[in-house]
Amino acid sequence: ETEAVKECILLGQNVNSYHDRSENAKAARPAPEGLAKEREFGYRTSNEGFTNMFKLRGGAGYYFADLVEAVSDISPELRVRFTSPHPKDYPPELLALMTERPNVCNQLHM
Repeated sequence: ETEAVKECILLGQNVNSYHDRSENAKAARPAPEGLAKEREFGYRTSNEGFTNMFKLRGGAGYYFADLVEAVSDISPELRVRFTSPHPKDYPPELLALMTERPNVCNQLHM
């Protein structure tokens, strides 16, 4: 039931580096054929001026903007908020989603 739920907050230390690489996610959102490397697929997750100490992100699967979109699709009455994104992993697709969806709060808490 979602009638009593008014807001969903996605939180984590760096929520926007979320990348679902499960077999189901890869099957639902595969990397396009013809790419030299799987990581070339998807949106850019590391912005200029930042380095990444972990292995490179990219490839098939769902990203944080996909998760926010799926949660916002649950109900137009449900406010969707997230906290603790890091600027190095802030893709333009996430900002576009915040602009397009009235139920995704246009608040940045970094």
